[in-house]
Amino acid sequence: MPASRRYGLAWHAHRDNVAGKTIDDFVMMTASMAMPKGGGMLIDVKDVSGRVFFPATTPAFAGQIEPDGYGGFSEALHYRSVHGYDLFLGVPVLHDTVRARGGLGMVNAFGHRDDTYMCPANPRVRIETIALLQELAALAPGAKIFLPFFRYPYRRAPRTTAQGIPKHQAYCFCEHCREGFSGRFEYPLIWERTTREPQAFHDWIAWRCETIEVFAREIVKQVPAEIVLEVDLCPKRHYFDGVFIDNGHNIHALAEIFRTFVVHVFDRSDPFAPVEHASDMASDLMTVALGRLRSKAKVHLLLWGITNEATLERAYAYADAAEADIRFFVLDAEMVEALARRVG
Repeated sequence: MPASRRYGLAWHAHRDNVAGKTIDDFVMMTASMAMPKGGGMLIDVKDVSGRVFFPATTPAFAGQIEPDGYGGFSEALHYRSVHGYDLFLGVPVLHDTVRARGGLGMVNAFGHRDDTYMCPANPRVRIETIALLQELAALAPGAKIFLPFFRYPYRRAPRTTAQGIPKHQAYCFCEHCREGFSGRFEYPLIWERTTREPQAFHDWIAWRCETIEVFAREIVKQVPAEIVLEVDLCPKRHYFDGVFIDNGHNIHALAEIFRTFVVHVFDRSDPFAPVEHASDMASDLMTVALGRLRSKAKVHLLLWGITNEATLERAYAYADAAEADIRFFVLDAEMVEALARRVG
């Protein structure tokens, strides 16, 4: 494997179609052995339903621990040590249905609580999340902690105007956000005003970004591990502007906090990118977006939607041409051999 090309496998436990499984179903260490040494391995050790797959003792998560996942967790640490993989342990800290339904969920502009995402402005969410990540860092020294879904939920339809966010999908209007917003901008957070006044809308979007950034700084400062952030940069997300509006991600500010990013580049675009023709505007814009991010931080790629040889070939060709450190592929076990033939 050329020094400039590093590849990895990503086994995500947070996909909807695997909700009934545990981490042992995703480690697939035997398949991983087909990949060259020195690459990467990415696996979630907590899923979006709230299950925790490592032996945590943080009291707030006591009812969410899944001991059946301990074997897979230990295997991941072992194979990292033996085979020199960079190990990324995914923890979707804000996307947690158990805790969101327990009173920590975001609140929309109608005042209704979301049952999937927790609010990053909530002090309890911050304190308990950091405690869990600190424990993970102690259990897995040297591993990187990967934060997928560290954002506001994406509720806006593709290619709509900014003010097209519907009231029932606008987050967050909880007591913590209302109090923090009014203290920051010296006027109350009222949804009707944000839709009527462009400056008010911008202030609300900026507030969401600042809230994410404050929480991010606390995590990076207090958790003794390399923290890696997931972002989506693609046509469907309108690149930097899109994640600013949709997710509360000011990429330029976050690049001053995080030194490493994992970027979705395959199945989140409309039309699909990477595309077959290098001259396609979507691919060109993706190259520009990745280049700007790489000027600030280390960038890994995450390629989804790989179901057969044809999609694997497209994904591999794009990943091989793109400038990045590790190129992670999310694919079924039966596709690993086909990938290994290309990267071995």
